[in-house]
Formats: sequence, C-alpha cells, structure tokens
Amino acid sequence: MQTNSLFIPNQSGYIIRSEAFELLPGYTETFITTNRIKLDDYIIEKHPAPQDPFVVNTQGQLTRAVEVFRELESLKGHTLRVFEHNFFTQADIYRKTLKDLEFQHIEEVYTLMVHLENEMAMLKKMNHLFSESKFRTYINLGRL
Repeated sequence: MQTNSLFIPNQSGYIIRSEAFELLPGYTETFITTNRIKLDDYIIEKHPAPQDPFVVNTQGQLTRAVEVFRELESLKGHTLRVFEHNFFTQADIYRKTLKDLEFQHIEEVYTLMVHLENEMAMLKKMNHLFSESKFRTYINLGRL
C-alpha cells in the first residue's frame, strides 16, 4: 500500500498535509491512554516510591503528550480555517478574472482551465478534503 508523506519539504519549509491533523492527534491520544493504563498497572502491582524513575518519567511523558495533543487540536482548527480561506480567496481571483474577461464559466477560457487544473492538483495534494467540483461550482456560480 502506498502512503503519501504527511510532511512535504519545499524551499520555504514544510507543507503539512491535512491527513496529519486527523492522524497525529489520534496517535497521541492512543499513546496517552496506553501509557496511563501501564502506569496505573505498574503502581497497583509494584507500589513504587513517589520518586520511582519509571513513574516520574512516564508522568512527564504523559504531561507532555497532553500538551502536544492540545497543540495539535489547536493547529488542526487553525489549518482548516487557512484551507477554507485559501479556497475562497483563490476561487474569488478566478471569479474576478472571468468577470474582467466577460465570461460566465471557467470552462469557457482554455488558458484559465489549464491553470485551474494545475492549481486544483496542488490544493488536493495539500488537503485531501479539497473538492474540485465545489471549487469549480463556486468559481462559476459564486456559491457552493
């Protein structure tokens, strides 16, 4: 099974694909749940001292994992807002161009269609939730 990289390096940094924001919080949550169970079992079975290295280390990892989980959830919300903003901003540029050229539909202008196809491929690569049909509909009709 082929998987697409969640992080795509480019000249200015990395592109984080939208799937990362679905997978990473889940993995982090699984880490938290699993390690809480292991820590609870260890405490029940061993009755360790409060400064037991395993207990201290695991509690530190759990604290950090909870922080990472919150950051990922926040970043997910921010990124989805950016994707939505980019969707409408880019579509509005095409809408304005069509209006300036006195056309009604993007399909009527071959050169814009070529550019649009390339741009939609890029947007889809970054955001697997991107919908080409919704993008074209918004460009042509101004609504979803």
